Amino acid sequence: MSMESNQNFQHRKPVPSGSPSTTSGKAITSLILGMLSLFGACLTGIPGLILGIVGLGEINKSNGRVGGRGIAVCGIVFNSLGIMWTAMLLLLLLPALLLPAVKAVRDKAREQVEQTNIENNAELINQGRATDALSKARKEFSTQIIRNDYSPEPVEKPDNSEFELVHYQSGANSLAAYVTPSPQDGAKHSAIIWITGGHHNSIGDVWTPREWSNDQSASAFRKAGIVMMFASTRGGNDNPGKREGFFGEVDDILAAADHLANLPYVDPDQIYLGGHSTGGTLAMLVGESSDKFRAIFALGPVAYAHAYQGEFVYCDPRNTKEMELRSPIYWLPCVSSPMYVFEGEENGNWDQLKKMADVNLNPNIQFHKVRYHDHFSLISPLTEALAEQISNGKIKVDRITKVSLD
Repeated sequence: MSMESNQNFQHRKPVPSGSPSTTSGKAITSLILGMLSLFGACLTGIPGLILGIVGLGEINKSNGRVGGRGIAVCGIVFNSLGIMWTAMLLLLLLPALLLPAVKAVRDKAREQVEQTNIENNAELINQGRATDALSKARKEFSTQIIRNDYSPEPVEKPDNSEFELVHYQSGANSLAAYVTPSPQDGAKHSAIIWITGGHHNSIGDVWTPREWSNDQSASAFRKAGIVMMFASTRGGNDNPGKREGFFGEVDDILAAADHLANLPYVDPDQIYLGGHSTGGTLAMLVGESSDKFRAIFALGPVAYAHAYQGEFVYCDPRNTKEMELRSPIYWLPCVSSPMYVFEGEENGNWDQLKKMADVNLNPNIQFHKVRYHDHFSLISPLTEALAEQISNGKIKVDRITKVSLD
């Protein structure tokens, strides 16, 4: 052995048997994750605990080659505390997070049970009701409006001679309407108030030609020379008052009928009422409240106001009395003028009409399913046929619905 090698050998220091050569990376990572878990990083606790346990096991099996036992133990403790903290946090927050969903499900279930009970009692409720039952019930009841989520919109002025913008008086409110102007022929003409579907409190362009497949303006009546009136109601356009959804609007339509009857070119004994969809529902309620119309035509209405699932109704939909007064099915015995209720056989509210037909005992009301048409396409052919019959002075609906209305 050379002297240089001997000197190198003499200067080497043996590694003490109790000193490890490396520190466990898993133990270090576990400690870091544990500290994070204590300061809100909830997802680090479980992987940090696993790494701490695995790292401690490796340290125990290394015969001193791997160190970091204290670090691993601290990591296990910190991660365990972090998991416990996360669990406690979840226990405190989970009820608050789930409460709205649980309440919504419970309220929906209660509403469905209530509506089922109401529907099952419809036939019993209809028995023995006088013709003025709805009118009296509405006068004795004060509705509570809880929604006001709409904005005023100016009423549009007609841009042709087919309609003129007028105002009619309903109680203290002056409300806008479109009316066919006088033909200046000295005669008295049949007239109809038509209520469009959707948000019918407001009126808009009803003079521009529409698609035949969905003519909400029911232009067949004016083309046949019948005077037409489209009446806005409370809360619609920039009218005073609040929208009530099938309640106070009944009074407005009745006031509009009075205005129409006083026009010198209108025959007050030949005033009809019609409407489509939500307008059909309102038309039924008006017809159940008054006998001043020669006949009522309701296209695609619903039996129960809750069928609109909270839309078009501004009261509390969970209030049984509020919804009962807005649901035509409960007031069928009140109809004393001829009422004809229609729906297409496809994609419409026929199930709602059938519910009313099944409990109806009033011979003044007829329910008709129109073949080969849906909720919208029945408007044009049906109003064309009705307009012809009104012009001829005799309504024979069976002659209309026994054919396909091509």
